[in-house]
Amino acid sequence: MLRLGYKLCIALTLLANTGWAGQRVTSDYRDYQIRLSTWRPAGTAAAGVLVPVRINNGAVLRLVLDSGASDITLSASAARKLGLEIVAETHLSGFGEGRGATAQIARADSVAVGDLQFADCVVRVLPGNPTREADGIIGMKFFEAFRIHLDASARELNLQAYANRDNGPEGTADHLLFVKAKVNGNDEGLFLVDTGSAVTSLASDVQWPCAMKGTTTNLSGVSGALPEARHLAPVSLEIDGRKLVERDPVVLNLEAISRRNGVKVAGILGYSVLSRTRVTFSYREGRVELGSR
Repeated sequence: MLRLGYKLCIALTLLANTGWAGQRVTSDYRDYQIRLSTWRPAGTAAAGVLVPVRINNGAVLRLVLDSGASDITLSASAARKLGLEIVAETHLSGFGEGRGATAQIARADSVAVGDLQFADCVVRVLPGNPTREADGIIGMKFFEAFRIHLDASARELNLQAYANRDNGPEGTADHLLFVKAKVNGNDEGLFLVDTGSAVTSLASDVQWPCAMKGTTTNLSGVSGALPEARHLAPVSLEIDGRKLVERDPVVLNLEAISRRNGVKVAGILGYSVLSRTRVTFSYREGRVELGSR
């Protein structure tokens, strides 16, 4: 979880996948279309999209759709209203200079997203509220049983059933997906695709062909403050031949993400870029594509 300034939460959780084997789709296995709403914390531009979710037949929750997260993460107040039974605790680590945070793990008997229903799902509970003016986060990988098509500008999430649901490969165990991107037509690097991050960022240890604006930005994460975060001049990103311009990127220390994933992570594609193109996620194939339905 990154926090921008004192107002805007960027839902980059980078939480470990628990591997809870019990989660399953209990409604008909078919295509589903889910209407989304815009997540716009007070005083900020649009920072993401919200999914309407009901847990254990409770009231509808508004959860930030986050491809940088795995399962469902709720604020403590939302979890209390549901009366969830806590079954374990876990330590979360991520961006920042501190020690991280302790979360509780609960089991939900049912999760409903419109007509789509699941049973036996993991729910993490964080102290406080990790996402201002939302009830928590739902990881994109929560919908891994489907090919996922996100059109943020149209506020639509389309879930496409696989023709061979039971015969396909198991898919990636990780919840993070990456694409290769060229910056300003020059150096190419591996970028994390993260719908839960409001901004797009570049790694601070790469000599990028773009200029610093010279101003810092107040970012913090699960593990504390990120004093090294700075603004960059606008950059052009080329991904599979498609060019997108990021007008206000930031530079961050991404070494911890690189270590966790065993690859050099050059940057993060956030909602500021992803909201301007259709994105397709396939966790079965371990792939993400931009500009496709």
